[in-house]
Amino acid sequence: MLLSRYKYLRESIFWFFLFSILIFLILRFFPLVYGFYSSFFKIRLGFGEKEFIGLKNYFEVLSSPKFLYSTFLTIIYTAGSVFLGLVIGFSSALIMNSINWKSKLLRALILAPWVVSPVVAAMSWKFFLDPNFGLFNNIFHNLGIFARTDVVCWLSDKRFALFTCIVTQVWLIFPFMSIMLLAAISSIPKERYEAARVDGASPFQIIFYITLPSISLTLFFLILFGMITCFNMFDLVWVLTRGGPVGSTEVLALYVFRTGLRDFRIGAANATGIIMFLIMLVIGAIYSKIYKPEGVQ
Repeated sequence: MLLSRYKYLRESIFWFFLFSILIFLILRFFPLVYGFYSSFFKIRLGFGEKEFIGLKNYFEVLSSPKFLYSTFLTIIYTAGSVFLGLVIGFSSALIMNSINWKSKLLRALILAPWVVSPVVAAMSWKFFLDPNFGLFNNIFHNLGIFARTDVVCWLSDKRFALFTCIVTQVWLIFPFMSIMLLAAISSIPKERYEAARVDGASPFQIIFYITLPSISLTLFFLILFGMITCFNMFDLVWVLTRGGPVGSTEVLALYVFRTGLRDFRIGAANATGIIMFLIMLVIGAIYSKIYKPEGVQ
């Protein structure tokens, strides 16, 4: 009796996990496969047209000035977000590591933005950045940085819009980077720091010659994580600026959206998505070849 129940339970668990894995694979890979397939067709959403055109969508996208400009904006957005996220995350990790008596509270406070969805974060920042009633303009006015008559439109001015999106993205990703870097720094043997201080090393020398080399593997994966996250970001930028003003924040994810669901060119949109995937694949491969941390073969 017990054996039959155990066998029934084992088989039930097996079929349950098999069904879950199949559903995951279908939902994960079917859109990718269908997107690759449809990128070779001219498809007009809502018009019932479907014509095989080979690589014409790819040539059209690669020769489009809008695509090239969106690619440039995406690279700037990704590089700026990852760099600032790592700098702030590493600095906060060093601070938390040096004041152990407050580390638990600081970890909870720093990790808070990480649990906020990009849409909620973007809506909150949009409120803070309001040119008339926003928190940031009021602070700058009270500090005398801007005159009371000066109204800075952070999200509707081409000079500030992309930078503002980058700052919001950094606010989202730096907590995860900070906690990961804190864990890596905490694992470094204290004897290394003590030996360096005995030899007369300065704090900056300790950071550059002991801390950074010791956490190179963590830095390697955080940079890859940041590149993938920021390169494909859509919802944050869409809620903040919708790609404006005048296309100054239209990153590739928004370009795909406009091509497919505004211009109804599904084939070209899918071709752009495949190109984005290949760009990330090439950048990741080059980065992995150039930067080889200890522990990565």
